[in-house]
Amino acid sequence: GGTLMNGYHGRLGAKMLFAQVTGDASLDLILSAPQESGGWRHPLGRAIGGIYVFDGSQMPVGNISDVSSHSTWSQVGLSPGGRFGAAVTTAAGMVVAASPLARSNSGLENAGAVDVFKISSKSFIHPAEVLI
Repeated sequence: GGTLMNGYHGRLGAKMLFAQVTGDASLDLILSAPQESGGWRHPLGRAIGGIYVFDGSQMPVGNISDVSSHSTWSQVGLSPGGRFGAAVTTAAGMVVAASPLARSNSGLENAGAVDVFKISSKSFIHPAEVLI
């Protein structure tokens, strides 16, 4: 099989699931990396986290020797240390991702946040962050 790696200590694959989220007939692969750093978006942020969706209709089949390193869609968390993607689920064409250590809008440490992403015509729409 092939191997897909991302970042240093990002824990890519901490959560993995197959679900129908891109609107076609194939199950899509969703991977999380809750300890991924924010990179150029958040150069000082550690453990911001990220999630990646791979379109199932584009996944390799048969004897796999390499895996494409490009996801159909990805999202990096917005809260330094929030660990976006520590929990991921899907429902009705939506991807729901938790950031259990995210700071609240009022500055409360480790308040947690849940982000909901709805899909429309193979593009993801991020309505609003839902604070817990």
